[in-house]
Amino acid sequence: MSKRKSAACFWQKRKMASEMIVRVQSRDGQHRIRVKPSDTVETLLKKISDLIDWKDSPVKVYRDRAKSHVMVESGETIQEYGIQNGDMLYLENHIQPKSVAVQENASFINIDRPFSAMKLKKDVEEDLVDQILEKQSSVYDDEYLKEREVNYLSFHAYLRKNGFDDNIRSTASVPSLEKVSCQITPNCKNHLPWPQGICSKCQPNPVTLNHQRYRHVDNVEIENKEIMSNFLSYWYKSHGQRMGFLFGHHEPMTDVPLGIRAVVTAIYEPPQITYTDGIDILEDPHDEIVGSLAERLGLKRLGWLFTDFLRDPDDPALLVNTRNANTYMLSAAECLIAAKYQNKYPNKCKYSLDGTFGSKFVTLVLSGGENKMVDFAAYQVSNQGSALVAAECLLPSRSSKNMACVRRSTSTHYVPDVYYMCHDEYNNKIRKTAGLLPVEYLFVTIPVGLAKEMSYTLTSQKKPFPIENRSSIGNAQNIRVVGEYAKQFEESEFLKMVSDFHFLVYLLTNTEVTFEMDSDLAKQWAENKPRREDDSTGEPWACNHCTFLNDQSNADCEIFSFCSFIMVDLDGSQSPHSHKISNTVFIIPAVIVLLIVGIVVYKLINTLQSKNKKKEEKKKSKGKQK
Repeated sequence: MSKRKSAACFWQKRKMASEMIVRVQSRDGQHRIRVKPSDTVETLLKKISDLIDWKDSPVKVYRDRAKSHVMVESGETIQEYGIQNGDMLYLENHIQPKSVAVQENASFINIDRPFSAMKLKKDVEEDLVDQILEKQSSVYDDEYLKEREVNYLSFHAYLRKNGFDDNIRSTASVPSLEKVSCQITPNCKNHLPWPQGICSKCQPNPVTLNHQRYRHVDNVEIENKEIMSNFLSYWYKSHGQRMGFLFGHHEPMTDVPLGIRAVVTAIYEPPQITYTDGIDILEDPHDEIVGSLAERLGLKRLGWLFTDFLRDPDDPALLVNTRNANTYMLSAAECLIAAKYQNKYPNKCKYSLDGTFGSKFVTLVLSGGENKMVDFAAYQVSNQGSALVAAECLLPSRSSKNMACVRRSTSTHYVPDVYYMCHDEYNNKIRKTAGLLPVEYLFVTIPVGLAKEMSYTLTSQKKPFPIENRSSIGNAQNIRVVGEYAKQFEESEFLKMVSDFHFLVYLLTNTEVTFEMDSDLAKQWAENKPRREDDSTGEPWACNHCTFLNDQSNADCEIFSFCSFIMVDLDGSQSPHSHKISNTVFIIPAVIVLLIVGIVVYKLINTLQSKNKKKEEKKKSKGKQK
């Protein structure tokens, strides 16, 4: 028996000596191929192509990691070529392999080019900033990005990299972006619905998570420091955490190729219950009204922000640095909420089959920094992460904040296989099954900071109007507060008075004086200017509509004349509320809102005056009775 065993070992060793293993590294992991030293290079390349099934797409195989030495088909043997047992080869491809079910952050239909053909969706009205960037002549430059160590491409640079140039845009049929889908295609006619049946046509592909290589927003800028100071005042007074929605506009960036900056103009705080360690976000009955107001002011809902402060027990004036590389940057629960918001506010894109792709909605976190002071950090959930959340495939882990759990398929809910790419102990890129998933695979980071040149579009530079939904710390909003706020401004400072977002929100949502944003009524109101009836007294006269005391030299009401002047400006080229983006001036249709606000302001003042008169009459009547 011993002789038989030794003979078997001999032939096994001889067989192994006649074969060698060549490792192949691709973006999907590492593969091993058995070849003979006498095999030709052409045979080796064919085996690589057959293994990964890239027959319909060009593949380049390189000898070195730097990908400077490309291999070409030849009759030269592997041994003559200098390839030895255990050597690593490196692949470069531009199409996802058919046999490996991997979906990138921006997955493309796998045909003879990395996009599917479609007719351009001309009915999709993209954001102004996207329209501007599309017309810019800048091209994708890989060397430029490497020199400046740019971690993420801007979305428009990513499009240019994948062939969305002027030549493609000028054709009738253009490539299209295909979104990641993690849900079963409904109403499949080949079988009974899940779980009774499923097929390759309706079954979603397995998802392999990679760090997203681009982002839809490249920078977040706070217009002025008062915006954040006003928001943070809640925590300083109550030590309760706080959240809010960011409103502002997007503009092109000059320091990032084809980049987009989100400029925060105002923060709206919805109803919420705050605790020292968390927030309960309540249903907001005024959400649509606030959104409509923002739209009329030319603002967009840019994102949301929340605080996560913990006071230092040794020094209450300092904060504990709870979020860092050793703990977590964004928790799984926060990541899931952010993804839901991003799915609710998608990015309009005419190169997508359904007219949307990704989102410009950002997440801003305020917490204790390394210096134990307030630190800002901004994030966006990747397109893959948003798709998994939309399909309800993820849950936050109970054991660790920086881990997410992948749900298991049930009889009512199918969950595709989820993998993520990582490195083993030999620094080889491998693919792991995601039972517990590190949330770092689900988001990208965004720089954030204050504007160098501060502006005050919708922030009062005087004592600000009380912020909404802060009754828990004694910040009341009522008619008396309106009167106190209005007293700070001169008669000529009407625009400054109404340039406070929280003031405008209160005017639209208060229950004491209600109205509708009817531009026709506002225009009619502005055109019917009241005039002085009797000018013989030489004394100031009160307007019948707004009670404003006009100088006796004015035949028309000063307030109405001012509003009518602004109405004429609607057809002009300048506006007090215009924003300059790049070299183009965009007129914000805020004048109608301001006109209506003018009506409401003076209605509120009249209501306050009538209440004061009634109080005085009651006091007088009581005095007479005594």
